[in-house]
Amino acid sequence: MTAQEFVRNRVDLIVAFENQTVRAAKAATPRIPIVFVHVTDPVSEGFVKSLARSGGNITGLTVSGGELRRKETSP
Repeated sequence: MTAQEFVRNRVDLIVAFENQTVRAAKAATPRIPIVFVHVTDPVSEGFVKSLARSGGNITGLTVSGGELRRKETSP
């Protein structure tokens, strides 16, 4: 199923594995939440504004330098 099909089917959430699928999901919708897994440097890829605050409908987990990083939540 393509990202556009997910949008047409009005899914509640898209889980995207690896950079290529995150790019496709991001291009398909600015509204449906997208959770990424196994993405390299989501900030430089333009998926999120920062690891602390995504600034949009995309968030997730990334591994950089052997460390697991997570999105920080506001107090």
